[in-house]
Amino acid sequence: MSALTCEPVQRHYPHGFASEWDEVMAVVKAAVDAVAAVSPRVSLVLKADIRPGYTGQLTAKVERIEAALSE
Repeated sequence: MSALTCEPVQRHYPHGFASEWDEVMAVVKAAVDAVAAVSPRVSLVLKADIRPGYTGQLTAKVERIEAALSE
């Protein structure tokens, strides 16, 4: 089990992980290995939004939307 948080990000990308690259890739590898152990094929689509100097943007995005909706 991972200590990474998983949050809905967008309708087309329902799950997002906000953490360090190596931590996220370890979770991806574990998931692929788990599926590969019981299936002859694993399909994976990965989207990364890497912006140096920005942290906590998933949470910040939700906070900005909630603030706009409360106005």
